[in-house]
Amino acid sequence: MEKLNRIRLDLLQNRNAIINNTVLFVLSYLFVFYLLQITTIVPAFTRGVSIIIYTSCMDFETRTSSVSADIWKSVDNVVSIFGTSIIFIVILMLVSLLLLKKWETDKIQIKRLLFWIVVCAFSRLCVQFICGHMFNLWSFNLVTDFLGITFPSKILKILFVLFVFLLLILGFYGVSFLVKYVIDPYSGNFKEQLRTNFMYPSVLGIIILILFFIPYNPKFTFTEPLNALSVALGLCLLVYKTAKNRYKFVEEQQVEAEKENINSVLLVFLPIFMVAVKIFFDKGMLLAVSAYRDYFVENVILSVTMTVFSVLAIILFVIYKKRKKRKALEQEEERKSIYDSVIDYDDNSSTMSRIDMDKYKRNWDEKDDIQN
Repeated sequence: MEKLNRIRLDLLQNRNAIINNTVLFVLSYLFVFYLLQITTIVPAFTRGVSIIIYTSCMDFETRTSSVSADIWKSVDNVVSIFGTSIIFIVILMLVSLLLLKKWETDKIQIKRLLFWIVVCAFSRLCVQFICGHMFNLWSFNLVTDFLGITFPSKILKILFVLFVFLLLILGFYGVSFLVKYVIDPYSGNFKEQLRTNFMYPSVLGIIILILFFIPYNPKFTFTEPLNALSVALGLCLLVYKTAKNRYKFVEEQQVEAEKENINSVLLVFLPIFMVAVKIFFDKGMLLAVSAYRDYFVENVILSVTMTVFSVLAIILFVIYKKRKKRKALEQEEERKSIYDSVIDYDDNSSTMSRIDMDKYKRNWDEKDDIQN
């Protein structure tokens, strides 16, 4: 009963922060998921593979013909199609991790977003491998199968799945070191912040995501439910307990939570985006291959990729120059304040010294007059 009262109190007092974190978690999860979809579809499409895209997965089997079946006999094609998404997700995770640790921003929403992207990308990599091998899916598992790492030996496949599962556990243990970049462990209400920022949003988020992927066309797969569940369990069982024990020496006290406004833009965008996805992809969208589409897609990919990287490079350069200029101004102001304080101290010291010497001089003159 006490726990239920605590949960109800947390939800009431920190509802805005919980809503914001839930929205950011769901957006991060879907962003990583559809990044995987896009970076798998594009190399497959450019190699002549027709695909049916659903809300929760991609269907390669229905449109596989005798011509396109030859494509799957090539190790290079399989590794390129399913390995590209692995590379992109790893890059996204590493860049987000680097920005979370090195980007000294005061905007809490950016910190939360980067944290959720790191968690969702890492969980996606591990769970996608595990579910792919366990249920024989068209997924990351084909990369290790065609490279001869997990096929045809079942023992190697089992060992690899166990290795990835262990990596998943160790990874969430490592994520516990990242919570300090999102919340202050020395604030006095660290446990409450852990629950508000990570536990409650993850539980609410997996409920939203599982409902979003229903119905699981063209057939049910465990990948998305298990992936969402792994994030919630990892945060609740590993990250929360590990972080709490790491900072247990900090005395907990009643601290009034800072007032936080709901991010109305993201709150409105998320349901609109989810509804649009379900309208277009619930029944499946066919991407049929043709020579013209192949040429068009390759040019679009090249143009978009170059544009995105150019814009990103410019943004990072501008941010770097602004940060450098701001730090230079802060150092100059600090140097000036130190210099001014030293000058004031020297002036005061000289004045006191002069006053003291005048006092002694008068005493000496009085003694000389008395002797005379």
